[in-house]
Amino acid sequence: MSVEAFEKIGGWDEMFEWYASDCDAYYRLKLAGYGCINTSLPVDHSPSQTLNSDPEIRAQVEGMYHHRNRCYTEKWGGEPGHERYTTPFNR
Repeated sequence: MSVEAFEKIGGWDEMFEWYASDCDAYYRLKLAGYGCINTSLPVDHSPSQTLNSDPEIRAQVEGMYHHRNRCYTEKWGGEPGHERYTTPFNR
């Protein structure tokens, strides 16, 4: 990832803890005109070493799942890949 591009979009949105922050950053990069190379290579995120290493972290991440999705949907008007807004919260 280009550091310059990441700085241009303002970095990570700290509203998102753990997951969804990557989807938010990728969408903002897309809106800023940066391309993304889709290799179509399979990616397997399981088992998550972070979640499997600490039951408290796992509980926190799983407990906030619906909240993160709701925040993302409110911010962009849809789930990742189905966004409708081009400005956060349609403002």
